[in-house]
Amino acid sequence: MKKATKLYRNGVVITLNKDNLVADSLAVCEDRIIAVGSRDEVAAYQAEDTEVIDLAGKALLPGFYDSHGHINSAGDTYMYKADLNCPPIGTCLTIEDCLNAMRELAARKPEGAVLGAGYDDTLIAEKRHLTRHDLDKVSIDRPVVAKHISGHLAYLNTKALEMIGYTEETEDPAGGVIQREVGTRIPNGVLEENAAFHPNIRALELFTDEQKQASLVYITGEYAKQGVTTASCGLLYTNAQLALYKQVEDQLKTRMFINPFMIDYEKITEGFTTSNKIVLSGGKELADGSLQGYTGYLTKPYHINLPGQPDYRGYPTNEKAELTARIVEAYRKDIQPVVHCNGDAALDDYLDALEEAQKAYPGQELRPVVIHCQTAREDQLDRIKELGATVSFFVLHTYYWGDRHRDIFLGPERAARLDPLQSALKRGIIFSTHCDSPITPQRPLLSIWASVNRISSNGNVIGAEQRIPVMDALRAYTINAAYQNFEETERGSLEAGKYADLVILSEDILSCEPEHIRDIEVEETILAGRTTYKNK
Repeated sequence: MKKATKLYRNGVVITLNKDNLVADSLAVCEDRIIAVGSRDEVAAYQAEDTEVIDLAGKALLPGFYDSHGHINSAGDTYMYKADLNCPPIGTCLTIEDCLNAMRELAARKPEGAVLGAGYDDTLIAEKRHLTRHDLDKVSIDRPVVAKHISGHLAYLNTKALEMIGYTEETEDPAGGVIQREVGTRIPNGVLEENAAFHPNIRALELFTDEQKQASLVYITGEYAKQGVTTASCGLLYTNAQLALYKQVEDQLKTRMFINPFMIDYEKITEGFTTSNKIVLSGGKELADGSLQGYTGYLTKPYHINLPGQPDYRGYPTNEKAELTARIVEAYRKDIQPVVHCNGDAALDDYLDALEEAQKAYPGQELRPVVIHCQTAREDQLDRIKELGATVSFFVLHTYYWGDRHRDIFLGPERAARLDPLQSALKRGIIFSTHCDSPITPQRPLLSIWASVNRISSNGNVIGAEQRIPVMDALRAYTINAAYQNFEETERGSLEAGKYADLVILSEDILSCEPEHIRDIEVEETILAGRTTYKNK
């Protein structure tokens, strides 16, 4: 019998195994769990040199598993970009506050592009997008690029527009829009979707290898503070970016899985070797954009629509035929599809594509993922179940944007069904939840709180009937996320043989008041048996 190097006892050990066992003690030998059970059962694994940790009634769980986010850009955002967020995330209240934040960054960083992120036109006092004229007040000599909080719109100053080549003659790209000055074709600096994802814009945001490595190490430390042991790089474009991860692998404080851009999957992953720390996962694709940016693709018009466009429903990032071709090709190559769908029309397109792919290549278990899935209808959830798909819900929509979805984007009826967790649970759909960092901060406990309470930042309940129990909310940030990524045999629950990826919480999350969950603190995070964060 193996003896424990560490033995945790006298706690609430929430295993999240198939029976949702809650135990008292857990034994670890080096990087693996070797026993879970009662104090007496686990005591048999204690040796003279075993370190015994008294949990004193605190909760011990599997480390949180971030099913979708952008850790590759989260570190850059927090280290190198001006924070343009309004409360409750940031402190900007007016456009002038945002411009001042970028001016301060420009003064600290005298060369290169001036970058900002987190701008929300529906929260800022002026209730409008930034334009090139606004950003020209930051600099007329340097490119200035700001991002909408959704990540699906970009704002460029005149210099940046010139550098990437957007002019009066430039046509809108497929699946994107270059907004124009009123009555002209002159770009006004607001870019949507594929217009905002132009490679030349990404080039303006590139950092040195040293900066990128520093931001990756930094952000995994920040994730560890929140109890995360596995993080997500939810979209990666180049082989060079992938190489950077390997160069700092030993310094990372979380594991990481990577979703390369689906259309270039093989090119991006060429020569890459998977390890226990960094793994390749499914290919990422986008079916639409963001409801907050009016680029999410709906079957019915937005509740309060764009001026002069009463029937506007958004638009697809990829036309249906193109999306279908990409999904069928993914099945041919045995690549798991991971597709961003916010609007229900986009989800229809993806589900139709999955049906075609599964007809062409039957019998494959690829566990296709729907990312965000915030406006799924009941009939679509039936199809998700039938097609063997899984969902990664962005349930924090209810907290950060719930009131505005109700009043602006969707109206009361559709907003009450935002991220319909209970409907998915009733059908037995395996689903996870995520924070989509850096769109919102990486706070798993806030996501779990939102799954259980569905309360907006203004204190309003957004669809009480879609609340789920605490245990199911915990599964959505642990074992279900691992399942989506084909890692459920290695992590995601506390069972003998699995990695000792653990988080200790300041109190028992199962017995506290539901509205208190967000106030629970992470006491310690443990990766493969080693502490990556400890609350002093």
